[in-house]
Amino acid sequence: MGLNTKCAKCGCQDSFLTTPPSCPTAVGCPTEECSNIQFAQCVAYTGGNLLCGESIVVPTDTNLNEALSNIIDYFCASVANISTTSVVAGVGITVTQVVVGNNTQYTIANAAIGTKKFVKEFTGVTFDGVTLTILGTEITACGLLTDACGSETNEYSDFTFNIMYLSATGSWIGLTNETGVSIEVNNVSGDISVTLGVAPIDPPVVVRITIIG
Repeated sequence: MGLNTKCAKCGCQDSFLTTPPSCPTAVGCPTEECSNIQFAQCVAYTGGNLLCGESIVVPTDTNLNEALSNIIDYFCASVANISTTSVVAGVGITVTQVVVGNNTQYTIANAAIGTKKFVKEFTGVTFDGVTLTILGTEITACGLLTDACGSETNEYSDFTFNIMYLSATGSWIGLTNETGVSIEVNNVSGDISVTLGVAPIDPPVVVRITIIG
C-alpha cells in the first residue's frame, strides 16, 4: 500500500498540500512519534484495488477517509447478512450448549428418532390358549409408529416381537418361535393379541412381551 500527501482530490496535483479549503493545515502532533497530524481526507491510497473475494472494497486513489468508510460499510453489511439459526427444544428434543473457546457448540438429540422398545409384562399366565392383549394406544403413546422408509404408510404389524416367560429356575425362556404361539394385529385399532396355545404351565408364570419398532 502506498500513502502520500499529493492528493488530487484535495485540490493539488504536483505539490504537497498547503492550505486548500478542503485540506486543513496539518496540526502539531501531541506525541513524540510524529511531527504533525495529517487529515485523513488529505492522504491518498495509491496501491492496487483492495478486494474481498471479487468485491472491491477500497479502489486505488481513494483518500484515507473514504477508504476507512468503505471498509466499515462493507464489514457492517457482511455482519448484517450473516444467517442465524434458532435452536429450540421441544417434545423429545434436547439441546445442549457447550462453550469451547470463542465458539458455542450445540448438540441436538431427538429421542423420537431411531429404534424404540415397548415392553409389557403379564403375571399369572398359565398358557393353554390364553390371549394376552396390548392396546394400540399403548403402542402409539410409546412412539413406535414413526415414519418409515420405502412405504407411504406405517402398519401396526411393522414390528419385531419377542415373547419370553420366567421359569421357576429364574431363567427367561423364549416363545417367539414356539409352536402354538400366534400373534394377531388389528390394523384398525392397533391392538395386538398374543395367544399362547402351548401346554399349560403350573404354577403360573410371568410373560414378557417386547416389541421393537
